[in-house]
Amino acid sequence: MAAFSDSYLGRLRKIVGRRLILMPGARLVLSRAERMIFLQKRSDFGKWGLIAGSPEAGESLSQTMVREALEEAGIKIEAPVPFGFSSDPMLETTTYPNGDKCQFFAMMYACNRFSGEPRIADDESTDARWFDWESLPDDCMPSVGPTVAAFRRWRQTGQFQNIDGIGGCG
Repeated sequence: MAAFSDSYLGRLRKIVGRRLILMPGARLVLSRAERMIFLQKRSDFGKWGLIAGSPEAGESLSQTMVREALEEAGIKIEAPVPFGFSSDPMLETTTYPNGDKCQFFAMMYACNRFSGEPRIADDESTDARWFDWESLPDDCMPSVGPTVAAFRRWRQTGQFQNIDGIGGCG
């Protein structure tokens, strides 16, 4: 795993400082068995979140998801499937503890095929667990609940989900 300062976003931060950056991103609902999803307790916010990240130069969002799953959870995912897109600024705008600001435009992926057992694999997490999707912890990042709800609707309907802040999802 490259250091943040060597990543595309880290290099961009050196130029723009803490100002708002619009960033593409990807997040993963990793599932197993009936209704179980994987969450990580983030070290920066102390809240539960999904495996997620932003692409490096020359990388597709699917490739980003595969890389992030390996870096963050130590697993190799197979065939991540895009099930929705989130661009609601209320959910996707984040101010990090150091003052950096990003507004993400996130492709949401689902995957239930992976090798290895998900775990804490880097310093971005302090805990990692499986949760029933109907019993998510209270201290989640703002995008977790809407993403899991969109995932559940997608599983029910097969329809691509859109979280855009102008009329809900679906």
